[in-house]
Amino acid sequence: MKPTSLLIIGAGSRGATYARKTTIFGTRGTLTGDGRRIEHFDFLSDLREIIDTSDEDASSATGHGGGDFHLVRCFIDAIADNKPSLILTGPAEA
Repeated sequence: MKPTSLLIIGAGSRGATYARKTTIFGTRGTLTGDGRRIEHFDFLSDLREIIDTSDEDASSATGHGGGDFHLVRCFIDAIADNKPSLILTGPAEA
């Protein structure tokens, strides 16, 4: 196996818009993502590829594959119907 190094950095900031940026440094290149685009830079070839992952048709119901919407919906249902059993995870599991 060849020597390999890996460094992962994640950062976020709050301002007018929330932005999260993730950078992964590897032996042969980097991957950088901001939630909309993934950029691959190859150290050996000096080539850069940008992949647009944004979905112009996305709605709030599709965030994280619909998970955000359903998480909030289950929480509201549990509170409204007084059924704590609908909340399947808590701080210990997170």
